[in-house]
Amino acid sequence: MGVYQKLCFKVEDFFVKTLTKKQDESMVKEKVASYRTKNENRRLQLKEEKKINAEEQQRVRTLQQQERERVRIEKEAEEKRVIENLLSQVMDTQ
Repeated sequence: MGVYQKLCFKVEDFFVKTLTKKQDESMVKEKVASYRTKNENRRLQLKEEKKINAEEQQRVRTLQQQERERVRIEKEAEEKRVIENLLSQVMDTQ
């Protein structure tokens, strides 16, 4: 746990303790723990979703790059065929 998060939890604990003086301490601690666990799980889930989205975007970019490369190679091959045809026509007419 980072220093910042520890500090935030200490401040949060202070406010909870101050605001819930008349309530059962064990029940309050349980609620705080469940709240923190729920938030941590949500944060981890969002992090995992971002990771999956980033992987998917990378996969899509790779596919797009491969498609562009394939099109470029096809164009080069077509240009080469056209040039060869023109050269053969010139050579045949001479």
